[in-house]
Amino acid sequence: ARVSELEAAASAPAARGAGAPAVPSWLQEEPGRRLSQTLPSRQRGQQEGEEASEARGQLQEEQRRCKRLEKEVQKLSERLSEREVARGGVGSIPHFDFSEVELGEIMAQGGFSVVHRGQWHTTRVAVKKLFDPNINEELLAEFDNEVQKLEQVRHPNILMLLAVHRKPPALAMITELVEGGSLYQLLHTPSKFNGPSGPLAGVSGDQALEILEHSGTAIAFLHARGIAHRDVKSQNVLLSPTLEVKLCDFGLARMRSELMTGAMQFAGTPNYMAPEIFRNQKYSENVDVFAYGTMCWEALVVDIPWANLDPADIRDRVLAGQMLPMPSSVSAAAQALIRTWAA
Repeated sequence: ARVSELEAAASAPAARGAGAPAVPSWLQEEPGRRLSQTLPSRQRGQQEGEEASEARGQLQEEQRRCKRLEKEVQKLSERLSEREVARGGVGSIPHFDFSEVELGEIMAQGGFSVVHRGQWHTTRVAVKKLFDPNINEELLAEFDNEVQKLEQVRHPNILMLLAVHRKPPALAMITELVEGGSLYQLLHTPSKFNGPSGPLAGVSGDQALEILEHSGTAIAFLHARGIAHRDVKSQNVLLSPTLEVKLCDFGLARMRSELMTGAMQFAGTPNYMAPEIFRNQKYSENVDVFAYGTMCWEALVVDIPWANLDPADIRDRVLAGQMLPMPSSVSAAAQALIRTWAA
């Protein structure tokens, strides 16, 4: 009987179709037991590798979260700075009555306002009056916005606000008097510009560069304070008879945070307008940089940008990437300044 058992055991592999002895049950691998049956040193290595991989994933997620938080903190800091800027000026400008002012000749006139020479408490000033008899909410908001922005900034190259009259429909403001004229007048109608000893014959290249430098300084100051002007052009750069620069007209100016809300307005003058405004896209204070570059071209070439074109034609050319022609007579340094509009 024992011999029969041994013969049966020897013939079992052949009966199963295998060429090797059966694997004992204690050597057979069960699902889920590979790690538990690994040598202790290898088991520790595998566990440490898995833990390291998990830690790397957690670290990457924390880094992404920190970057998101940094962006949020930056946004909140900018908002706080803007509020501090606004708080610093509100209420600091005195109110005046027209009985205090002697109005003189008209210096300039726009769509809704007129600017007079005047005298206020023995001081020679400029008086800007809104003459529209139907003062609507939009016009009142623009007036209040200009007053607020001028309250917030003090800079040698930005027009200084002195007093305000706000009793709708009567709206007016008193500013320092700038008697020369505008950069537009100096460039295109110099006979109407008031120089130190009468009308000027024109402006030299060096004088134009100096005017542009001070204009750019004023715009950079606004941007550092979180303000976009949104209507940079030669008409809004006032000059004294000795060509001191005063940036003016802040009716369209906005805080940077207001520009990022997505409720963009079609603001500015088409001849100086950036492509993103024409596209009705979100935009930043860089639209001032584009307008400044266009104004540089105007001052150094002494020509009106996109002259004799209507707004639709200007839009089509700007959106097609067409640049204003650059004469070979313009120096390389001046061309580099002009090309800031592509920033």
